[in-house]
Amino acid sequence: MIFANSQDGVAFLCVSLVGWGLWPAFRSRCGAPTPGFALINLSTQFITMLILCSTAGAAGPHGQFWQSHLWTADWATLATWLGGFLVAHGDHIAAVAMRFIPPGVAFPLYTGTGLVLGSALNYLQVGSPNTPVFLIGLFLMAVAVLFLSLGEGAKGVRDDELPIATGVSLVEVGSSIEASTTAPPKELSRKVATLICFLAALFASFWSPLATYATKHGQHTPYARYFFFITGALCAMPSVLFVTATIEGKSVAKAAKEVRGLALKNIAWGIACGCGVSCGYFGYLLGSTVVNATVAFGITCCNALIAILVDIAFGDNFRGLALRPKLFFGLAVVFYVGCIGVLT
Repeated sequence: MIFANSQDGVAFLCVSLVGWGLWPAFRSRCGAPTPGFALINLSTQFITMLILCSTAGAAGPHGQFWQSHLWTADWATLATWLGGFLVAHGDHIAAVAMRFIPPGVAFPLYTGTGLVLGSALNYLQVGSPNTPVFLIGLFLMAVAVLFLSLGEGAKGVRDDELPIATGVSLVEVGSSIEASTTAPPKELSRKVATLICFLAALFASFWSPLATYATKHGQHTPYARYFFFITGALCAMPSVLFVTATIEGKSVAKAAKEVRGLALKNIAWGIACGCGVSCGYFGYLLGSTVVNATVAFGITCCNALIAILVDIAFGDNFRGLALRPKLFFGLAVVFYVGCIGVLT
């Protein structure tokens, strides 16, 4: 065990694993183009945060959430807000750019950048209770990402198909290789799309280190940090809508109109996705208060394990696959499990 403290932290990190791991399945069933999905996703994240802060945040050792400490601004407050703002841009912008890049390139580019940079910045701030063990876990995760990338590359993902894995953020985590129900009217060259994806990965890489800074130096409760973080993501909505709509060659008004044209069932899946992602941040921000942040980030980056297992059990992506991609995905599962086992 290299946890700093308490089984409660492990339980909260499991919430993150599940919430972010369900993102791809829910996202694919929503079917909205990226700008419209961002509107549903970020709005739902904010509403979910208000519900959790008003209920769980008003009880227990971190109770009285809505009292004066919430309104005390400092650098830690800004860091938390900025983390949410950056990851909202990174996840959704990368989702558009990844559609023009082979999955075998997109996965390691986005996931690898976030994993390496996020882990390094967390380590510089709080270290790790057992550095050699953490490095072993990080290596196992990197191998899992490699096999996941090879699996997606061998699978031959179609433009209208959702790959099964998430990145480090939302999602990471979540995040974010997604497909629209309609092909984008604007094409990007592979070079431009790769550059956009890399820049988005840099944006998304900072959310966990910024949250670590706020936890280490701030005076707010985890619920207050959760409030500031999701508020930052909500504030990103106008620019996220503008940038993703521009990349897809449409206006923001047209993107909003596409949401109004969705069936209620599709909107419900988008809402479920936003709830899951928001609960994932809730679990991480609470769990990392008692679990070393470097370790917590490494564990929650394994959320693709849940995505793979859900897709195997309930999705159609694995039906009819050749043996080679199945082998790659199976090895990815083995190494993700190994990483979680080592870090816990």
